[in-house]
Amino acid sequence: MKIKALLVIFSLSTLTLSAQLDQSRQPLDQATQIHDTTIAANKAVVGKWIAARNTNDLESALSFWADEWQERLTHGFNGTTVSFPDVKIIADDMIAENDKVVLRWTLKGTHNGPYRDIPATGKAITWTGVDIYTLKEGKIVGIMRATDPEAISRQLQDE
Repeated sequence: MKIKALLVIFSLSTLTLSAQLDQSRQPLDQATQIHDTTIAANKAVVGKWIAARNTNDLESALSFWADEWQERLTHGFNGTTVSFPDVKIIADDMIAENDKVVLRWTLKGTHNGPYRDIPATGKAITWTGVDIYTLKEGKIVGIMRATDPEAISRQLQDE
C-alpha cells in the first residue's frame, strides 16, 4: 500500500514537473522563433537588394536602404550602371545573426562606360569582397566592406 501511494505521488510530481517544463519552454521557443524569423527577414532584404542591383532597378534598390543612405546609394548605383551596364553580383555566401548579414560576393561586368579616369575598354571584370550589413526595422542602415578597391582599375589597365 505504501509503495502504491509513493508511486501515485511520484507520478503526480512527474506530471507537474513535466507541465512546468513545457510552460517554461514556450517563451524560449517563441523567442527563438522570433529571432529566426528576423534573421530570415534580414537575409531576404539583402537578397532583394542584390536582385535590384542586378536588374539595375534603382527605385527598388533604394527601398531596402535607410533614408540617410539614399543620396550616396543613388550616386554609386548610377555610376556603376554607367561603367558596367551588365553588372551582376553573385552571392557566394550569406550568413546572418541578430541585426547583421554577412555577404561574400563576386561582381562581374563589362567595362562599357568610363570608370574613374579610364574610358570604356570593353573588358570583362571580376571583383570580390565581403560586406557586413546592419539592418534595423527591415532596412539596411549600415555596411562595412572588405575588398581590394583597386582590383577593378588593375584589370582595366592590364594589357
